[in-house]
Amino acid sequence: MRRLIYVFVILCIVGCVQSNEDKIRTAFSEYVKNNFDDPSQFKEIVSIDSLDTISTIKIKELFNELIITRKRTYEIGDSIEKINFKYINDDKLKSQLGQSSEFMALAQKVIELNEYYIYLSDKNLSMIDAEAEWKEIQSHKDTVFYNQRLTYRVNYNDGLKLKTCFVYFDTLYNNITFRDNRIKAYEASEITKEIDEFDEKYEPLFELNSERVKTAIQMHNVLRRMFGDIY
Repeated sequence: MRRLIYVFVILCIVGCVQSNEDKIRTAFSEYVKNNFDDPSQFKEIVSIDSLDTISTIKIKELFNELIITRKRTYEIGDSIEKINFKYINDDKLKSQLGQSSEFMALAQKVIELNEYYIYLSDKNLSMIDAEAEWKEIQSHKDTVFYNQRLTYRVNYNDGLKLKTCFVYFDTLYNNITFRDNRIKAYEASEITKEIDEFDEKYEPLFELNSERVKTAIQMHNVLRRMFGDIY
């Protein structure tokens, strides 16, 4: 009985593989009709070889690490600014601070950066907005995409020639694509397009956060030089 079950499982696996390969063959036949200058030159498919897989799970995991880093940058900027302003608002130190051109230049820059942050927030480009939108992207269905190499034979005037193209499709064999060049990871799916659009949309915010940290640290160092242990 166990042996019969084993044979049945093997037959099912083989049947699925053949079924998937048939889908590629059928799709390629349509591709030949619609894209070859002379479809009659196509002779036969010689082989279909697996190359690699691209998982949207991995793509999202990698980008998520970047989001975490950016959030941390934002938090660091806030933290250092709070420490700085604790001393900036000290009445005993204000007169000395006002005499430092270096400090005053940095203070003006901090004001401008914070005003720009408010401006971006009004346009729904705050860290809260970024986190909410990224959470939405993460919730999208994860899919595994496959790369395969298809070798076929073409009958030219000077004889039969072997040609190669690359096949790209997902686990459900939706949108089977044939192309001359191998698929790159960033072309994997709609999720990469969404991530690119997200990154472009929030790039001003992420750049602002980095500049806030840089300026806050510069101000911190000025205060340390001016007040030493008191600071």
